[in-house]
Amino acid sequence: MIEPEINKSKLRDVIDFEVDFIRKSYEHELSEKDELIADKDAVIAGMNVVIADKNKEIRLLKAKLAEKGIH
Repeated sequence: MIEPEINKSKLRDVIDFEVDFIRKSYEHELSEKDELIADKDAVIAGMNVVIADKNKEIRLLKAKLAEKGIH
């Protein structure tokens, strides 16, 4: 009669292992995606700074042209 209990215990251990493995894999995948998103956000922030600088240069050039009467 003890054999079915041992089999149930082994089955629980296998299920617990599989669930834990899947959970850890999912957490790892989410962590990698979070890092990728953070990297992309940093790139976008850098590009926004460059765009803002270029817009400032354009405004200055337009102002110089307007001073000289060129529209």
